[in-house]
Amino acid sequence: MKKAINRNINDKNEIKNKEMDEIIDRALKIANPTLGDKKELEHINNEIIERIKKSQYYKHIVKIITVGSFAKDTFLKNDADIDIFIVLENSINNKTFEEITLNIGFLVLEDYCPRTRYSEHPYVEGFVPLPPRKNKANEEKSPDRVKINIVPCYDVKEGEWKSSADRSPFHTKYMIEKLDGVKKEQVRLLKLFFKAINVYGAELSIAGFSGYVAEVLIVKYGTFLSVLHEMANNKEEHKIILIDDNNNTIDKEKLISRFSDSSIIIIDPIDSKRNLGTAISHESLSRFILEARNFLKNPSLTYFKIKEKDSDKAIKNIEKKIDRLRKTNAELLHQVFENLLFIQFEHEQMVPDVIWGQILKLERSIEKQLKFYGFNVLKSECTTNENEITICVFLLETINLSQLITREGPSIFMKENLEKFLETSNKKAIVTWTTKEMKINCVIEREFTNASKLLTHLLNEKINEIGISKGLRKNVQESFKINDGNKIYNIINKKNIKSLDYFNLYVQLIDDILQ
Repeated sequence: MKKAINRNINDKNEIKNKEMDEIIDRALKIANPTLGDKKELEHINNEIIERIKKSQYYKHIVKIITVGSFAKDTFLKNDADIDIFIVLENSINNKTFEEITLNIGFLVLEDYCPRTRYSEHPYVEGFVPLPPRKNKANEEKSPDRVKINIVPCYDVKEGEWKSSADRSPFHTKYMIEKLDGVKKEQVRLLKLFFKAINVYGAELSIAGFSGYVAEVLIVKYGTFLSVLHEMANNKEEHKIILIDDNNNTIDKEKLISRFSDSSIIIIDPIDSKRNLGTAISHESLSRFILEARNFLKNPSLTYFKIKEKDSDKAIKNIEKKIDRLRKTNAELLHQVFENLLFIQFEHEQMVPDVIWGQILKLERSIEKQLKFYGFNVLKSECTTNENEITICVFLLETINLSQLITREGPSIFMKENLEKFLETSNKKAIVTWTTKEMKINCVIEREFTNASKLLTHLLNEKINEIGISKGLRKNVQESFKINDGNKIYNIINKKNIKSLDYFNLYVQLIDDILQ
Protein backbone atom coordinates (compact mmCIF):
# COMPACT_ATOMS: atom_id res chain seq x y z
CA MET A 1 0.00 0.00 0.00
CA LYS A 2 2.79 2.38 0.96
CA LYS A 3 4.60 1.69 -2.34
CA ALA A 4 1.39 2.43 -4.26
CA ILE A 5 1.00 5.79 -2.47
CA ASN A 6 4.64 6.72 -3.15
CA ARG A 7 4.27 5.72 -6.80
CA ASN A 8 1.15 7.90 -7.07
CA ILE A 9 3.01 10.87 -5.57
CA ASN A 10 5.96 10.30 -7.92
CA ASP A 11 3.60 10.14 -10.91
CA LYS A 12 2.00 13.45 -9.91
CA ASN A 13 5.42 15.08 -9.45
CA GLU A 14 6.56 13.79 -12.83
CA ILE A 15 3.44 15.24 -14.51
CA LYS A 16 3.94 18.59 -12.76
CA ASN A 17 7.65 18.70 -13.72
CA LYS A 18 6.76 17.94 -17.34
CA GLU A 19 4.14 20.68 -17.28
CA MET A 20 6.69 23.11 -15.80
CA ASP A 21 9.25 22.24 -18.50
CA GLU A 22 6.68 22.86 -21.25
CA ILE A 23 5.76 26.25 -19.76
CA ILE A 24 9.43 27.25 -19.43
CA ASP A 25 10.08 26.26 -23.08
CA ARG A 26 7.11 28.34 -24.25
CA ALA A 27 8.20 31.28 -22.06
CA LEU A 28 11.69 31.17 -23.58
CA LYS A 29 10.16 31.62 -27.03
CA ILE A 30 8.50 34.80 -25.75
CA ALA A 31 11.67 36.03 -24.01
CA ASN A 32 14.49 35.20 -26.42
CA PRO A 33 15.29 37.61 -29.27
CA THR A 34 16.06 36.13 -32.67
CA LEU A 35 19.44 36.24 -34.37
CA GLY A 36 17.90 38.77 -36.76
CA ASP A 37 16.89 40.99 -33.83
CA LYS A 38 20.45 40.96 -32.51
CA LYS A 39 22.02 41.75 -35.89
CA GLU A 40 19.59 44.62 -36.41
CA LEU A 41 20.45 46.18 -33.06
CA GLU A 42 24.17 45.54 -33.56
CA HIS A 43 24.02 47.47 -36.83
CA ILE A 44 22.33 50.45 -35.11
CA ASN A 45 24.81 50.33 -32.21
CA ASN A 46 27.80 50.38 -34.59
CA GLU A 47 26.30 53.18 -36.66
CA ILE A 48 25.85 55.45 -33.60
CA ILE A 49 29.39 54.69 -32.38
CA GLU A 50 30.78 55.61 -35.81
CA ARG A 51 28.86 58.90 -35.68
CA ILE A 52 30.44 59.67 -32.28
CA LYS A 53 33.92 58.89 -33.63
CA LYS A 54 33.39 61.26 -36.57
CA SER A 55 32.18 64.15 -34.41
CA GLN A 56 34.41 67.08 -33.49
CA TYR A 57 33.95 66.20 -29.81
CA TYR A 58 35.52 62.75 -30.13
CA LYS A 59 38.89 64.17 -29.03
CA HIS A 60 37.48 64.56 -25.50
CA ILE A 61 36.53 60.89 -25.25
CA VAL A 62 38.85 58.29 -23.72
CA LYS A 63 36.78 55.35 -25.05
CA ILE A 64 33.27 54.35 -26.06
CA ILE A 65 31.58 51.36 -24.37
CA THR A 66 28.21 49.77 -25.02
CA VAL A 67 26.79 48.62 -21.70
CA GLY A 68 23.54 47.26 -20.28
CA SER A 69 21.38 44.33 -21.32
CA PHE A 70 22.11 44.69 -25.04
CA ALA A 71 25.86 44.47 -24.49
CA LYS A 72 25.42 41.53 -22.09
CA ASP A 73 22.92 39.80 -24.42
CA THR A 74 20.30 39.56 -21.66
CA PHE A 75 17.71 41.83 -23.30
CA LEU A 76 14.16 40.62 -23.90
CA LYS A 77 12.67 40.13 -27.32
CA ASN A 78 10.99 43.32 -28.56
CA ASP A 79 12.27 45.20 -25.51
CA ALA A 80 15.81 46.47 -25.96
CA ASP A 81 17.50 49.78 -25.27
CA ILE A 82 21.03 50.49 -26.47
CA ASP A 83 23.14 52.26 -23.83
CA ILE A 84 26.29 53.80 -25.27
CA PHE A 85 28.64 55.22 -22.65
CA ILE A 86 31.16 57.89 -23.55
CA VAL A 87 34.04 57.60 -21.09
CA LEU A 88 35.53 61.02 -20.35
CA GLU A 89 38.76 62.03 -18.66
CA ASN A 90 38.77 61.88 -14.89
CA SER A 91 40.05 65.44 -14.61
CA ILE A 92 37.13 67.10 -16.47
CA ASN A 93 34.97 69.33 -14.26
CA ASN A 94 31.21 68.82 -13.98
CA LYS A 95 30.23 71.68 -16.26
CA THR A 96 32.50 70.53 -19.12
CA PHE A 97 31.47 66.91 -18.49
CA GLU A 98 27.82 67.82 -19.06
CA GLU A 99 28.48 70.17 -22.00
CA ILE A 100 30.45 67.50 -23.91
CA THR A 101 27.71 64.93 -23.29
CA LEU A 102 24.89 67.17 -24.53
CA ASN A 103 26.86 68.37 -27.56
CA ILE A 104 27.76 64.84 -28.64
CA GLY A 105 24.34 63.41 -27.84
CA PHE A 106 22.35 66.00 -29.78
CA LEU A 107 24.78 65.89 -32.70
CA VAL A 108 24.85 62.10 -33.25
CA LEU A 109 21.13 61.67 -32.53
CA GLU A 110 19.98 64.76 -34.45
CA ASP A 111 17.93 62.59 -36.87
CA TYR A 112 16.30 60.63 -34.03
CA CYS A 113 14.32 63.14 -31.93
CA PRO A 114 17.00 63.72 -29.27
CA ARG A 115 16.01 64.99 -25.84
CA THR A 116 17.79 65.59 -22.56
CA ARG A 117 17.10 63.13 -19.76
CA TYR A 118 18.37 63.32 -16.22
CA SER A 119 19.92 60.94 -13.75
CA GLU A 120 22.85 62.03 -11.59
CA HIS A 121 24.06 63.81 -14.73
CA PRO A 122 22.13 64.75 -17.87
CA TYR A 123 22.29 62.35 -20.81
CA VAL A 124 20.72 62.29 -24.27
CA GLU A 125 18.00 59.94 -25.45
CA GLY A 126 16.87 59.28 -29.02
CA PHE A 127 14.73 56.79 -30.95
CA VAL A 128 16.03 55.04 -34.05
CA PRO A 129 13.35 53.57 -36.37
CA LEU A 130 13.42 49.82 -36.98
CA PRO A 131 12.54 48.33 -40.37
CA PRO A 132 8.96 46.96 -40.50
CA ARG A 133 8.59 43.26 -39.82
CA LYS A 134 5.87 40.80 -40.70
CA ASN A 135 4.51 39.19 -37.57
CA LYS A 136 3.04 35.76 -37.51
CA ALA A 137 -0.50 35.34 -36.22
CA ASN A 138 -0.81 35.67 -32.43
CA GLU A 139 2.82 36.80 -32.15
CA GLU A 140 3.65 39.76 -29.93
CA LYS A 141 3.75 43.05 -31.81
CA SER A 142 7.27 44.16 -32.70
CA PRO A 143 8.44 47.66 -31.73
CA ASP A 144 8.83 50.21 -34.49
CA ARG A 145 11.87 51.90 -32.94
CA VAL A 146 14.68 51.35 -30.46
CA LYS A 147 15.74 53.76 -27.71
CA ILE A 148 19.35 54.94 -27.74
CA ASN A 149 20.93 56.49 -24.64
CA ILE A 150 24.17 58.46 -24.88
CA VAL A 151 25.43 58.48 -21.29
CA PRO A 152 28.62 59.98 -19.83
CA CYS A 153 30.87 58.43 -17.22
CA TYR A 154 34.41 59.04 -15.95
CA ASP A 155 37.50 57.01 -16.79
CA VAL A 156 38.09 55.54 -13.32
CA LYS A 157 39.56 52.43 -11.76
CA GLU A 158 37.18 49.92 -10.19
CA GLY A 159 35.97 51.21 -6.82
CA GLU A 160 37.09 54.81 -7.43
CA TRP A 161 33.68 56.02 -8.64
CA LYS A 162 33.08 59.70 -9.28
CA SER A 163 29.47 59.17 -10.43
CA SER A 164 26.99 56.30 -10.19
CA ALA A 165 27.26 55.74 -13.97
CA ASP A 166 30.95 54.86 -13.56
CA ARG A 167 29.97 51.39 -12.31
CA SER A 168 28.05 50.41 -15.45
CA PRO A 169 31.06 49.44 -17.64
CA PHE A 170 32.32 47.26 -14.77
CA HIS A 171 28.86 45.69 -14.33
CA THR A 172 28.82 44.83 -18.02
CA LYS A 173 32.36 43.36 -17.98
CA TYR A 174 31.56 41.29 -14.88
CA MET A 175 28.34 39.83 -16.30
CA ILE A 176 29.87 39.02 -19.71
CA GLU A 177 32.44 36.92 -17.82
CA LYS A 178 29.88 35.23 -15.53
CA LEU A 179 26.91 34.53 -17.83
CA ASP A 180 27.04 31.75 -20.39
CA GLY A 181 24.32 31.15 -23.01
CA VAL A 182 22.11 29.10 -20.68
CA LYS A 183 22.32 31.63 -17.84
CA LYS A 184 21.46 34.48 -20.24
CA GLU A 185 18.22 32.66 -21.06
CA GLN A 186 17.54 32.23 -17.34
CA VAL A 187 18.03 35.98 -16.84
CA ARG A 188 15.47 36.65 -19.58
CA LEU A 189 12.95 34.31 -17.94
CA LEU A 190 13.39 36.11 -14.62
CA LYS A 191 13.08 39.55 -16.24
CA LEU A 192 9.94 38.49 -18.10
CA PHE A 193 8.46 37.14 -14.86
CA PHE A 194 9.27 40.43 -13.12
CA LYS A 195 7.64 42.43 -15.93
CA ALA A 196 4.51 40.27 -15.98
CA ILE A 197 3.92 40.70 -12.23
CA ASN A 198 4.78 44.43 -12.46
CA VAL A 199 7.89 44.52 -10.27
CA TYR A 200 10.49 45.16 -12.99
CA GLY A 201 12.44 48.39 -12.77
CA ALA A 202 14.36 50.23 -10.06
CA GLU A 203 12.77 53.62 -10.83
CA LEU A 204 10.64 55.14 -8.05
CA SER A 205 7.40 54.63 -9.98
CA ILE A 206 7.89 50.84 -9.61
CA ALA A 207 10.57 50.42 -6.91
CA GLY A 208 11.20 46.90 -8.13
CA PHE A 209 13.96 44.66 -9.44
CA SER A 210 16.40 46.05 -12.01
CA GLY A 211 17.78 44.07 -14.92
CA TYR A 212 21.15 44.00 -13.16
CA VAL A 213 19.55 42.52 -10.03
CA ALA A 214 18.00 39.78 -12.21
CA GLU A 215 21.49 39.01 -13.54
CA VAL A 216 23.00 38.96 -10.03
CA LEU A 217 20.30 36.54 -8.84
CA ILE A 218 20.98 34.16 -11.73
CA VAL A 219 24.74 34.29 -11.14
CA LYS A 220 24.06 33.48 -7.48
CA TYR A 221 21.43 30.73 -7.84
CA GLY A 222 21.99 29.44 -11.37
CA THR A 223 18.47 29.15 -12.78
CA PHE A 224 15.15 30.95 -12.88
CA LEU A 225 13.42 28.17 -10.90
CA SER A 226 16.20 28.15 -8.27
CA VAL A 227 15.66 31.89 -7.71
CA LEU A 228 11.91 31.33 -7.32
CA HIS A 229 12.41 28.45 -4.88
CA GLU A 230 14.91 30.52 -2.87
CA MET A 231 12.51 33.47 -2.58
CA ALA A 232 9.37 31.37 -2.09
CA ASN A 233 10.97 29.57 0.88
CA ASN A 234 12.58 32.66 2.38
CA LYS A 235 11.87 33.07 6.10
CA GLU A 236 14.28 35.94 6.78
CA GLU A 237 13.02 39.48 7.33
CA HIS A 238 16.31 40.91 6.02
CA LYS A 239 17.58 38.37 3.52
CA ILE A 240 21.23 38.86 2.54
CA ILE A 241 22.40 37.84 -0.94
CA LEU A 242 26.10 37.88 -1.77
CA ILE A 243 27.59 36.17 -4.83
CA ASP A 244 30.88 35.48 -3.03
CA ASP A 245 29.30 34.42 0.26
CA ASN A 246 31.91 33.50 2.83
CA ASN A 247 30.27 33.18 6.24
CA ASN A 248 33.65 33.45 7.95
CA THR A 249 34.39 36.91 6.58
CA ILE A 250 30.95 38.53 6.23
CA ASP A 251 29.50 40.28 9.28
CA LYS A 252 25.80 39.76 8.53
CA GLU A 253 24.60 41.64 11.63
CA LYS A 254 26.64 44.65 10.57
CA LEU A 255 25.10 44.50 7.08
CA ILE A 256 21.58 44.30 8.48
CA SER A 257 22.28 47.24 10.80
CA ARG A 258 23.74 49.27 7.94
CA PHE A 259 20.84 48.57 5.57
CA SER A 260 18.07 48.27 8.17
CA ASP A 261 15.50 50.03 5.95
CA SER A 262 15.96 47.46 3.20
CA SER A 263 13.71 44.41 3.06
CA ILE A 264 16.32 42.51 1.04
CA ILE A 265 20.08 43.11 0.96
CA ILE A 266 21.76 42.30 -2.37
CA ILE A 267 25.41 43.29 -2.35
CA ASP A 268 26.72 44.58 -5.67
CA PRO A 269 29.51 42.15 -6.68
CA ILE A 270 31.69 45.00 -7.97
CA ASP A 271 30.99 47.38 -5.06
CA SER A 272 30.66 45.75 -1.64
CA LYS A 273 29.46 49.04 -0.11
CA ARG A 274 26.38 49.15 -2.35
CA ASN A 275 23.09 47.42 -1.61
CA LEU A 276 21.10 46.78 -4.80
CA GLY A 277 18.08 45.97 -2.64
CA THR A 278 17.74 49.59 -1.50
CA ALA A 279 15.64 50.38 -4.58
CA ILE A 280 13.28 47.42 -3.97
CA SER A 281 10.18 48.36 -1.98
CA HIS A 282 8.59 46.07 0.61
CA GLU A 283 5.53 45.85 -1.67
CA SER A 284 7.54 44.72 -4.72
CA LEU A 285 9.45 42.12 -2.71
CA SER A 286 6.23 40.83 -1.14
CA ARG A 287 4.56 40.55 -4.53
CA PHE A 288 7.54 38.65 -5.95
CA ILE A 289 7.57 36.18 -3.04
CA LEU A 290 3.81 35.56 -3.28
CA GLU A 291 3.83 35.20 -7.08
CA ALA A 292 6.86 32.87 -6.91
CA ARG A 293 4.93 30.64 -4.52
CA ASN A 294 1.83 30.79 -6.71
CA PHE A 295 3.77 29.91 -9.85
CA LEU A 296 5.59 26.97 -8.24
CA LYS A 297 2.28 25.68 -6.90
CA ASN A 298 0.26 26.23 -10.11
CA PRO A 299 2.62 26.91 -13.04
CA SER A 300 1.07 28.84 -15.94
CA LEU A 301 2.24 30.75 -18.99
CA THR A 302 0.23 33.78 -17.78
CA TYR A 303 3.17 34.53 -15.43
CA PHE A 304 5.19 35.44 -18.53
CA LYS A 305 2.58 37.46 -20.39
CA ILE A 306 2.83 41.22 -20.00
CA LYS A 307 -0.46 43.08 -19.84
CA GLU A 308 -0.94 45.35 -22.81
CA LYS A 309 -1.40 49.03 -21.97
CA ASP A 310 -4.53 49.25 -24.06
CA SER A 311 -7.06 51.66 -22.52
CA ASP A 312 -10.08 49.91 -24.05
CA LYS A 313 -8.95 46.51 -22.75
CA ALA A 314 -8.13 48.01 -19.34
CA ILE A 315 -11.63 49.51 -19.09
CA LYS A 316 -13.24 46.20 -20.04
CA ASN A 317 -11.11 44.38 -17.46
CA ILE A 318 -12.19 46.83 -14.74
CA GLU A 319 -15.84 46.49 -15.75
CA LYS A 320 -15.55 42.68 -15.66
CA LYS A 321 -13.82 42.78 -12.27
CA ILE A 322 -16.52 45.06 -10.84
CA ASP A 323 -19.32 42.91 -12.32
CA ARG A 324 -17.74 39.82 -10.75
CA LEU A 325 -17.37 41.51 -7.35
CA ARG A 326 -20.92 42.84 -7.56
CA LYS A 327 -22.26 39.31 -8.02
CA THR A 328 -20.23 38.13 -5.03
CA ASN A 329 -21.11 40.97 -2.64
CA ALA A 330 -22.73 44.04 -4.21
CA GLU A 331 -23.19 45.82 -0.88
CA LEU A 332 -19.54 45.47 0.11
CA LEU A 333 -18.35 46.60 -3.34
CA HIS A 334 -20.49 49.72 -3.13
CA GLN A 335 -19.14 50.39 0.36
CA VAL A 336 -15.58 50.20 -0.96
CA PHE A 337 -16.28 52.85 -3.62
CA GLU A 338 -18.25 54.93 -1.13
CA ASN A 339 -15.09 55.20 0.98
CA LEU A 340 -12.69 56.11 -1.84
CA LEU A 341 -11.30 59.62 -2.22
CA PHE A 342 -9.40 60.71 -5.33
CA ILE A 343 -7.19 63.81 -5.28
CA GLN A 344 -6.20 65.11 -8.71
CA PHE A 345 -3.86 68.03 -9.43
CA GLU A 346 -1.88 69.49 -12.33
CA HIS A 347 1.85 70.21 -12.55
CA GLU A 348 4.58 70.91 -15.08
CA GLN A 349 6.75 68.21 -16.61
CA MET A 350 9.54 66.98 -14.33
CA VAL A 351 12.27 64.36 -14.31
CA PRO A 352 10.42 61.06 -13.60
CA ASP A 353 12.26 60.17 -10.38
CA VAL A 354 11.84 63.76 -9.11
CA ILE A 355 8.07 63.88 -9.63
CA TRP A 356 7.64 60.35 -8.28
CA GLY A 357 9.70 61.18 -5.19
CA GLN A 358 7.49 64.22 -4.55
CA ILE A 359 4.13 62.52 -5.12
CA LEU A 360 5.06 59.52 -2.96
CA LYS A 361 5.93 61.99 -0.20
CA LEU A 362 2.60 63.78 -0.81
CA GLU A 363 0.73 60.46 -0.56
CA ARG A 364 2.41 59.67 2.79
CA SER A 365 1.78 63.20 4.11
CA ILE A 366 -1.93 63.15 3.28
CA GLU A 367 -2.32 59.68 4.76
CA LYS A 368 -0.65 60.92 7.95
CA GLN A 369 -3.03 63.90 8.14
CA LEU A 370 -6.10 61.73 7.59
CA LYS A 371 -5.00 59.41 10.40
CA PHE A 372 -4.26 62.36 12.70
CA TYR A 373 -7.85 63.56 12.33
CA GLY A 374 -9.23 60.07 13.01
CA PHE A 375 -9.74 58.66 9.50
CA ASN A 376 -8.31 55.17 9.19
CA VAL A 377 -6.60 54.71 5.79
CA LEU A 378 -6.85 51.08 4.65
CA LYS A 379 -4.92 51.49 1.39
CA SER A 380 -3.54 54.26 -0.79
CA GLU A 381 -2.11 54.46 -4.32
CA CYS A 382 -0.88 57.20 -6.64
CA THR A 383 -0.05 57.56 -10.31
CA THR A 384 1.04 60.25 -12.73
CA ASN A 385 1.60 60.78 -16.44
CA GLU A 386 4.74 62.69 -15.31
CA ASN A 387 4.20 65.69 -17.55
CA GLU A 388 0.80 67.07 -16.60
CA ILE A 389 -1.34 65.35 -14.00
CA THR A 390 -1.11 63.31 -10.80
CA ILE A 391 -3.91 61.42 -9.04
CA CYS A 392 -3.86 59.85 -5.57
CA VAL A 393 -6.55 57.59 -4.15
CA PHE A 394 -7.25 56.73 -0.51
CA LEU A 395 -9.45 53.86 0.64
CA LEU A 396 -10.82 54.79 4.08
CA GLU A 397 -12.50 52.62 6.65
CA THR A 398 -15.23 55.24 6.57
CA ILE A 399 -15.43 58.60 4.87
CA ASN A 400 -17.66 60.05 7.63
CA LEU A 401 -16.95 59.96 11.36
CA SER A 402 -19.08 60.51 14.44
CA GLN A 403 -19.38 64.12 15.53
CA LEU A 404 -18.27 63.15 19.03
CA ILE A 405 -14.82 61.96 20.05
CA THR A 406 -13.48 60.76 23.41
CA ARG A 407 -10.25 62.19 24.74
CA GLU A 408 -8.48 60.17 27.43
CA GLY A 409 -6.59 62.25 29.95
CA PRO A 410 -3.91 61.47 32.55
CA SER A 411 -4.32 60.00 36.03
CA ILE A 412 -5.63 62.37 38.69
CA PHE A 413 -2.34 61.82 40.57
CA MET A 414 -0.38 63.45 37.71
CA LYS A 415 -1.25 66.95 38.87
CA GLU A 416 0.67 69.08 36.36
CA ASN A 417 -0.27 66.96 33.34
CA LEU A 418 -3.89 66.88 34.47
CA GLU A 419 -4.04 70.66 34.79
CA LYS A 420 -2.67 71.09 31.27
CA PHE A 421 -5.18 68.55 29.92
CA LEU A 422 -8.13 70.29 31.59
CA GLU A 423 -6.90 73.68 30.47
CA THR A 424 -6.94 72.65 26.80
CA SER A 425 -10.02 70.41 26.96
CA ASN A 426 -12.48 72.31 29.15
CA LYS A 427 -13.27 74.88 26.45
CA LYS A 428 -14.27 72.13 24.02
CA ALA A 429 -15.53 69.44 26.41
CA ILE A 430 -19.20 68.54 26.27
CA VAL A 431 -18.93 65.91 29.03
CA THR A 432 -16.07 65.28 31.50
CA TRP A 433 -15.76 62.38 33.96
CA THR A 434 -13.32 60.20 35.92
CA THR A 435 -12.90 56.54 35.06
CA LYS A 436 -12.44 53.48 37.26
CA GLU A 437 -8.73 53.73 36.50
CA MET A 438 -8.86 57.24 38.08
CA LYS A 439 -8.19 59.04 34.82
CA ILE A 440 -9.98 62.07 33.42
CA ASN A 441 -11.90 61.54 30.19
CA CYS A 442 -13.94 63.98 28.17
CA VAL A 443 -16.10 64.08 25.05
CA ILE A 444 -15.49 66.86 22.56
CA GLU A 445 -16.89 67.76 19.18
CA ARG A 446 -14.79 66.54 16.27
CA GLU A 447 -13.46 69.37 14.08
CA PHE A 448 -13.96 67.49 10.80
CA THR A 449 -16.37 64.60 10.35
CA ASN A 450 -16.05 64.31 6.55
CA ALA A 451 -12.73 63.34 4.97
CA SER A 452 -13.36 65.28 1.75
CA LYS A 453 -14.04 68.50 3.65
CA LEU A 454 -10.95 67.91 5.78
CA LEU A 455 -8.72 67.51 2.72
CA THR A 456 -10.25 70.58 1.06
CA HIS A 457 -9.44 72.59 4.21
CA LEU A 458 -5.88 71.24 4.49
CA LEU A 459 -5.00 71.77 0.82
CA ASN A 460 -6.47 75.28 0.82
CA GLU A 461 -5.48 76.59 4.25
CA LYS A 462 -2.63 74.40 5.59
CA ILE A 463 -0.67 73.52 2.45
CA ASN A 464 2.63 74.76 3.93
CA GLU A 465 2.24 72.81 7.17
CA ILE A 466 1.31 69.25 6.17
CA GLY A 467 4.58 67.89 4.73
CA ILE A 468 4.03 68.36 0.99
CA SER A 469 7.20 69.10 -1.01
CA LYS A 470 7.78 72.78 -1.70
CA GLY A 471 7.97 72.07 -5.44
CA LEU A 472 4.38 70.80 -5.50
CA ARG A 473 2.60 73.06 -3.01
CA LYS A 474 1.56 75.82 -5.39
CA ASN A 475 0.49 73.32 -8.08
CA VAL A 476 -1.63 71.36 -5.60
CA GLN A 477 -3.23 74.42 -4.01
CA GLU A 478 -4.13 76.04 -7.33
CA SER A 479 -5.41 73.00 -9.22
CA PHE A 480 -6.50 70.22 -6.84
CA LYS A 481 -9.83 68.53 -7.39
CA ILE A 482 -11.40 65.90 -5.14
CA ASN A 483 -13.57 63.15 -6.61
CA ASP A 484 -15.41 60.72 -4.37
CA GLY A 485 -15.71 57.03 -5.19
CA ASN A 486 -19.48 57.18 -5.70
CA LYS A 487 -19.01 59.45 -8.70
CA ILE A 488 -16.44 57.09 -10.25
CA TYR A 489 -18.62 54.03 -9.48
CA ASN A 490 -21.62 55.57 -11.23
CA ILE A 491 -19.51 56.46 -14.27
CA ILE A 492 -18.23 52.86 -14.50
CA ASN A 493 -21.77 51.51 -14.03
CA LYS A 494 -22.95 53.57 -16.99
CA LYS A 495 -20.06 52.18 -19.07
CA ASN A 496 -18.99 55.78 -19.60
CA ILE A 497 -15.58 55.98 -17.94
CA LYS A 498 -14.03 57.67 -21.01
CA SER A 499 -16.09 60.73 -20.11
CA LEU A 500 -13.76 61.21 -17.15
CA ASP A 501 -10.68 63.38 -17.69
CA TYR A 502 -7.53 61.23 -17.55
CA PHE A 503 -9.71 58.12 -17.37
CA ASN A 504 -6.71 55.84 -18.05
CA LEU A 505 -5.07 56.96 -14.78
CA TYR A 506 -8.31 56.38 -12.88
CA VAL A 507 -8.59 52.89 -14.39
CA GLN A 508 -5.03 52.13 -13.27
CA LEU A 509 -5.71 53.32 -9.71
CA ILE A 510 -8.99 51.38 -9.42
CA ASP A 511 -7.22 48.27 -10.66
CA ASP A 512 -4.51 48.76 -8.01
CA ILE A 513 -7.07 49.31 -5.24
CA LEU A 514 -9.15 46.25 -6.19
CA GLN A 515 -6.15 43.89 -6.48
